[in-house]
Amino acid sequence: MIPNINHPSPPLRAQAERQAVNFCVQGSAADLCKAAMLQVENNLVQHSELRVRLLVQIHDELLFEVPDEHLSKAGALIKSVMEDRETLCSEFLNLRVPLRVSLCAGKTWGHMTPLQNNSSQ
Repeated sequence: MIPNINHPSPPLRAQAERQAVNFCVQGSAADLCKAAMLQVENNLVQHSELRVRLLVQIHDELLFEVPDEHLSKAGALIKSVMEDRETLCSEFLNLRVPLRVSLCAGKTWGHMTPLQNNSSQ
């Protein structure tokens, strides 16, 4: 699966070892992000009055479209779901560190600013 993992050349073997570690870290982060997407979407379905739409995942970020009048409530809901380890982590991923989510809002990418009450306990 990982070329050069048993290569006799130390630089090539070291590169393959770094790739193996990165694969585990990045794969786990991707799994968490996908789990968060599913859980957030499931919760948003129950709160359809908020009219929130998940638009896209970009690396470890999720981009939502939220009407201004629902920004505070939707942000709090999204944050609480995404920081809930019990819900996001399955039996194969026993995560012991807290999940911290920060929220920003803006009309364009260039105008994104942190939301008020955005700190994690």
